Amino acid sequence: MKRKLFTLFISSIFLLFLALPYSYAQDEFDDIDLDNIELSDEEEDELMDEIDSLFEDADEGDDFVEDEEADLFGGDELFGGDDLDEEDDLIGGDELDAPVKRTSSRSKLSKEVLNKLKVKMVLIEGGCFMMGDTFGSGHHDETPVHEVCVDDFFLAETEMTQEIFEMVMGFNPSVNKGEGKPVDFVGWGDVTKFINHFNMITGEYYRLPSEAEWEYAARGGGKDMQWAGTNDEFGVDDYGWHRDNSGDTSHPVKSKKPNSLGLYGMSGNLWEWVYDYYDMNYYKDSEKDNPEGPDFSVWRGLRGGSYFDETDKLRTSARYGNTVDRRSSNVGFRLAQ
Repeated sequence: MKRKLFTLFISSIFLLFLALPYSYAQDEFDDIDLDNIELSDEEEDELMDEIDSLFEDADEGDDFVEDEEADLFGGDELFGGDDLDEEDDLIGGDELDAPVKRTSSRSKLSKEVLNKLKVKMVLIEGGCFMMGDTFGSGHHDETPVHEVCVDDFFLAETEMTQEIFEMVMGFNPSVNKGEGKPVDFVGWGDVTKFINHFNMITGEYYRLPSEAEWEYAARGGGKDMQWAGTNDEFGVDDYGWHRDNSGDTSHPVKSKKPNSLGLYGMSGNLWEWVYDYYDMNYYKDSEKDNPEGPDFSVWRGLRGGSYFDETDKLRTSARYGNTVDRRSSNVGFRLAQ
């Protein structure tokens, strides 16, 4: 019996090291003394059930294991501003399905769990505004400035936290781990998977905001606001984390002042995925009412700048993009409804 269990543990540990993301398996088995294991049949059954559950957790996280090409440092791998030539081909590529509302599993969850999954959403009353580089200090992809109108919508008070992401998905992919911090190292496709799961669990219909919705909210309801909360570059420190004040890491949500709508971190901390495809020339053809971006592109949009960036990239009109499978330690997301 003892010899059989020893063989079982050695095999399980080997497989878990291969399957589990990061060093999760090592944490689970550090304290096991294989030379002094004596289990009853009932205890052996319980042990096998626990091992099976660990494999199920590993399956949830496999897609997030880092590879050699994954960017852990951010900014330089993002596209936008003057980093793209006009001749670059923005058409094509494989896109993932947008979030869909699924049958709710809400009735199976306790009230305590549902409360922990609650995301505070802020009502953003719609209106019209001038979208783009209204201050004349931006990049080519922020022009021409054009009028856009958006309907009422809801936007999350903060970026999605690591705690909620882990409760929903079973693991935390973040590079900058910490209590109260926003989840990072997620691609656009990863975010879509999360939203699908989250909608199924909560019975709600969450989604990513459009670029127009995001900028309208960051500007405090379409105001002529250069950064989220201020027009003073020296005042940005009060509202967002950037290269000069972050210590090269993300920080807990709500650790800076909110903008006039009560939204935290719209400038800095993490870049935020939006729903739209990214095209540096899209503003020439943008629709006026509730624009949803170009029809196709190899990139999806990112907004807000991050702890890794200079304040120029934290401007409310600054635009960037990346491929749907690209993950960075300075990229996260915020929910809309």
